[in-house]
Amino acid sequence: MTARRLPWDTGVEWRTDLVASDGNFLALDIEFVAQKVLRAPTEGHEDDLIRGYIQAATRFVAHECSEAIWPETHRMLLSAFPSSSSCGVSAPYGSASYNSSPYIEFPVAPVREISSVAYFDGDDEQSLTSSPPDWIFLPAGLRQRARLYPSAGASWPTSTPVRPDAVTITYTVGYERGEQIPQLLRQAIALVAAELYKNPDLSNADGQVANTLALTRFLPRRW
Repeated sequence: MTARRLPWDTGVEWRTDLVASDGNFLALDIEFVAQKVLRAPTEGHEDDLIRGYIQAATRFVAHECSEAIWPETHRMLLSAFPSSSSCGVSAPYGSASYNSSPYIEFPVAPVREISSVAYFDGDDEQSLTSSPPDWIFLPAGLRQRARLYPSAGASWPTSTPVRPDAVTITYTVGYERGEQIPQLLRQAIALVAAELYKNPDLSNADGQVANTLALTRFLPRRW
């Protein structure tokens, strides 16, 4: 009989905080949306309005798809590193050397980069792990969230067991430029921006009804 695999965070309390967000990020070029999507060249008179619709559409699509689109820096606080005794672990790429290595799973995708992993040691002094030599990052797949593993043959350090911020992982999510966003997401953002421009109250003949393309069918959530 196969043993039941427990969640990665069994016995670990954690939360994520937003550290920084690029409020000026645009998934699509304003001129492109005005001329190619809205078919209404405005000679720049409605640039601010269109910018707002692009940003609102981006947030709408990000929510519907459970996807981080604009660039942000997040901080994950954990009460401890997960232990091999608290959760079952599958091996990335089928490598048996990871079978006993507990991983940390990130709640959002795409995770672009792990900036730092810090922890309070047994003396309650904060230490930094030294990036790739100490851990291996596995990006998210279609059905699996991004994960952080200790390096092959290693284990997570021992952290102070009485701090809610015993471990701090700082990482970046989203896309640095609009051109990096998958084409399907860019198309969805364009269509929602067009709907907001042409029908700002999102109503129809039947009343106040959210009729923006039924994105739950057009773009199913990643998880």
